[in-house]
Amino acid sequence: MKTLRMLGRSIKDAFKSVFRNFSLSLASISCIAITLIIVAVSVLAYFNIQNFTTEIEKDLTIVVFIDSDATESDVENIRSELENNKNIEKDKIKYEDKKTIKENMQKESDVFNSVMSEWSDSDNPLKDTFQIKVKDVEKIDKTADEIKKINKVNTVRYGEGMVDKMISAFDTIQKVSYVAVIALVLVTLFLIINTIKLTIYSRKREIGIMRLVGATNFTIKTPFIIEGMF
Repeated sequence: MKTLRMLGRSIKDAFKSVFRNFSLSLASISCIAITLIIVAVSVLAYFNIQNFTTEIEKDLTIVVFIDSDATESDVENIRSELENNKNIEKDKIKYEDKKTIKENMQKESDVFNSVMSEWSDSDNPLKDTFQIKVKDVEKIDKTADEIKKINKVNTVRYGEGMVDKMISAFDTIQKVSYVAVIALVLVTLFLIINTIKLTIYSRKREIGIMRLVGATNFTIKTPFIIEGMF
């Protein structure tokens, strides 16, 4: 009970001190509030960038083009090799033959439809494909090289140069944001500590009087610490 009474009295004294030293309190509130707002904005920016990067990584697709002379057995062998690759998501392997690709392209564009409608199955120059997604985008180059070595795989495409630059840029932005958040948190702590020190220094005379009348370190520090936070 004694501790609660002391805490209540300290809080009461702190609020009185806020109004008694309004200019110093206002400066403290402004500095800490602005710094905390900047920290909050930086944290939100960091998580938004991280979320945006994750969404792009989820949508990133590798397209594997198969040789025109590949048989059904060859296609199944390629599928098996892809499923055995540790960086490929097995449930995200999608196969499309050239006939299906042609039909989908015809539906998407009237121009494609007018041109491709004259193609017979034997004249169709398109290739059967596998569309796959990787687990770790940073290993996409290595995964693509491994796929190219599979028998009857003609070409592998995933926007090589652009993807590498994009991943590098997002990694840099994330690291910079992370460092900025840590730096701003440290600045906030520095401001809070110095605000408390300045508050106590400005009340040095009052603290001396309180000591003369028998106040302990705890009873002196508590109200000033609370006031410094304001």
